[in-house]
Amino acid sequence: MDFNIKKPEHFFAFIILSASLFLVIVLPFLVFFLGSTSTIDAIKITDSLMILNVIIILAIFLGAPFFWYLLVNQLSIKQMLSSLKLRIEGIDQAILWGTLAAILIVILEIVISTLLVGSGIIQKDFSNAPMLFAYTSPFVMLFVILVQSPVEEIFFRGFLLQKIDALLGKKIAIILAAVLFGLAHFSYDAPLLVLVIILMGIIMGFIFVKTKNLFSSITAHLLVNMTAFVLYLIGKSLNV
Repeated sequence: MDFNIKKPEHFFAFIILSASLFLVIVLPFLVFFLGSTSTIDAIKITDSLMILNVIIILAIFLGAPFFWYLLVNQLSIKQMLSSLKLRIEGIDQAILWGTLAAILIVILEIVISTLLVGSGIIQKDFSNAPMLFAYTSPFVMLFVILVQSPVEEIFFRGFLLQKIDALLGKKIAIILAAVLFGLAHFSYDAPLLVLVIILMGIIMGFIFVKTKNLFSSITAHLLVNMTAFVLYLIGKSLNV
């Protein structure tokens, strides 16, 4: 069913999607640029806060596509999963592509970080992983990675990328979905991280389009985050 903003149910779905994008992309920038630095620094990361954050992310990133598919496209749950390209068929190839993409992303992150530190543009690795991992338990962080990574892929690649593709084509869809993905990960302590995550989003968008299976980008996303997690634990155990 084509979108028609004059229809109440379509307008409601549009409001939900717009609110979701505002909460995960616009609001963090407003808080950072309009709020005081002391207020931002006063926010302490805890296990409870991280779990609450995951619950909110679940509601936003699953709720917006669900209501759009239900109210605008009038799809059943089975049809929603098919539309998101969550397919068991071809999952072996999807996992292979996801693994290769994860390796490429990790290598690029290391190279870019090394170049920026070596050139003096930044003073240290711009990853925000140490900050997150340092204030939360390993079990909570593992929970966050296992839950949040797939949900983000459902929203940005499975839903947004395909909706943009229908309007503007695949190339623009891959890039625009990646930009939104990067902006949603804006970090107060590491703003340059956005650029790396946009690059990550482009790679994951490419393999998603190539495999036509969301499990490819989910695999890549999970492996990249798990690599950061494992490297942090190793570094902590060695007091690096």
